[in-house]
Amino acid sequence: MTAGRIHFKGQSIMGTSIRVTSVTLSWKGKEVLLRCIRSLKAQTHSLSEIIVVDNHSQDGSVEAVREAFPDVVVLENPTNFGAPKGRNVGLRRALEKPVDYIFTLDNDLYAAPDCVEKMIAPMDKNKDIATVGAFIYDDSDPDILLSAGAIVDYTQNVSRQLRNVNDPDKLYPISYCGTGHMMTRASVYREVGLLDEGFIGYGFEDTDFGMRTRKSGYNIVSYGRARVWHTAHANIGNYTFRKKYLESLNAIRFMKRYGTLLTWPKYLFFMGLSLVGAALIQIPKGRKSGVIGKCRGVFDGLFGRTSLAEKILLASEKEYV
Repeated sequence: MTAGRIHFKGQSIMGTSIRVTSVTLSWKGKEVLLRCIRSLKAQTHSLSEIIVVDNHSQDGSVEAVREAFPDVVVLENPTNFGAPKGRNVGLRRALEKPVDYIFTLDNDLYAAPDCVEKMIAPMDKNKDIATVGAFIYDDSDPDILLSAGAIVDYTQNVSRQLRNVNDPDKLYPISYCGTGHMMTRASVYREVGLLDEGFIGYGFEDTDFGMRTRKSGYNIVSYGRARVWHTAHANIGNYTFRKKYLESLNAIRFMKRYGTLLTWPKYLFFMGLSLVGAALIQIPKGRKSGVIGKCRGVFDGLFGRTSLAEKILLASEKEYV
């Protein structure tokens, strides 16, 4: 595959023996989880197995899934493992059986009926593609595109979301795909490894996986014919101490691994601007705790401190807001 946008007219693979397993990570949000599973059940390319990993929700999610979908594999974590460690529980389970592709779809997303079919079609034709990401749309306004993938550019958020796309029949090369909505070859997990559990809670484990995958010689693309819809911030809040702290902490961990003499100054410059902007914009909106979390995450990340992150992960949702 060459760089740039690649035109792809997908061919139907319905009826083939391609084995696809889905892994859904869930933390609370019982109703959105059931909707997510219904969308997986409705796929035109049937899934070999549907796996749900519950991060100690305690809101009746597990019981609801077992009652509504007794054939779904439910794995219960004893505490909230966070995204990378929790998702790895499901990935390891999926890899125990013969499987060609693994579709990771978070509980606050749901997929179009032909999403799985559309995602594996280009991979079946291009063996150098490791991962295909779906286009994400806004559940509250289903025609609004939220993201067509991400490009690492080392600005304050490390990457930018790709939105300026207009041809659904093209494959768009991206730096990485969010693990909440991606299809990946099972063989790639076996070759490059699972998600790095050193990224605590959530944030940048998917960026890191994309970097490792591309360094191994594979391509990662997004495909507009594969569509999912997202219910924004169903569980983690929008601008809380918890969210901004973990994101900032993990961003620094990512930079320590991949930053260079050229990209570190760029990142720190944009991060500094973003901290000033956050103070000026978010504090008047009553989001001071989120601004403090962002600053603290950068500080702890630079000095390699993780104790607060581990404490936050196990805290109740009413804490660190």
